[in-house]
Amino acid sequence: MLGDGRPKTATLNTDINVTLNGERVAIRAFLIGGNNFIRLRDIMRMFDIAVTYDPATRNIGIDTSKPYLD
Repeated sequence: MLGDGRPKTATLNTDINVTLNGERVAIRAFLIGGNNFIRLRDIMRMFDIAVTYDPATRNIGIDTSKPYLD
């Protein structure tokens, strides 16, 4: 879905509850236009899954066989 080309305001949403294996996990969410957005890297870090980005092709890679690296 394409945006409307107008700037949006992102507000840190501290009122979000995320659990992993029954335990609360601290994660940053941003509220934009009534929707919560969480960075892919934050999710991949939480699940210890490798994520890469190739700026030349603008492709994101997810590899569940490898651990997350900062």
